[in-house]
Amino acid sequence: DKVLEVGYINYFEHIKHNSHLEVEVSKKILPYLVELAKEFTTYSLAVALTLKTKYAQRFYEYCSQYKNTGFMYLEIHELRKQMMLEEKYPRYKQLQSRVINVAQKELEEFYHNGESDLYFKYTEERYGRTVKALKIFIITRESEQNALAAKTSNDMASELRFWLNIWLDCAKKPKNKAFVDLVIRHIKFNADLIPQLYDRMKRLKEKNNAESLGAMARHIIMEDYLPQQTTLVPEPKDIEPFTEEDEKQALKDIERLKSEL
Repeated sequence: DKVLEVGYINYFEHIKHNSHLEVEVSKKILPYLVELAKEFTTYSLAVALTLKTKYAQRFYEYCSQYKNTGFMYLEIHELRKQMMLEEKYPRYKQLQSRVINVAQKELEEFYHNGESDLYFKYTEERYGRTVKALKIFIITRESEQNALAAKTSNDMASELRFWLNIWLDCAKKPKNKAFVDLVIRHIKFNADLIPQLYDRMKRLKEKNNAESLGAMARHIIMEDYLPQQTTLVPEPKDIEPFTEEDEKQALKDIERLKSEL
């Protein structure tokens, strides 16, 4: 066994009236710092410290984790946890006006003033009259330039999973969650089904009441998208790998779930 005792910083140098600080880190701990950095999100400390409200600061940090993806889904209970609200603002309208909109407005103002590298917009995902989650769109200079880029298969699959998780109340119903997982695995393997199912679920969402979406979506999927036999197709580069053995097991599990649901 070996014990290492070393200081973090060899020296730092600052020139008066200069905004830069030169720091030399000990070579002994540099490899550990590099590994540690992989576990953290990179964001501008200058932006975070300049923001006026703590909610804008927390949204900025959280959005920075997903700015390369361009969007994220955030359930309301998870948002309360991330904002460290505990019992504050129990009603959604309070949460929206005092936390979400305050952070959104401040970040957008900073962005347009050139003081922030991102801001966000959001839409609500409802179950009946209740807002269950937010879809948060992260806007950056790069994303604005690529705004017309086509939605990828993985984007559509992620959105489908999000809708089905809410419609089938998967947080409380493990069998429904297992069903959704299998559906997503199946369509990722049969990639041509992804845009078809996405378009159909999107139209279903637009034309029907929230209370009926779960039953209708499950019926459509089981009738039209989970056939007894599937044809294996080559996998596009942007689809996660899925083996023939995985597909065989998925079909067995689907049949079992059909009898249980």
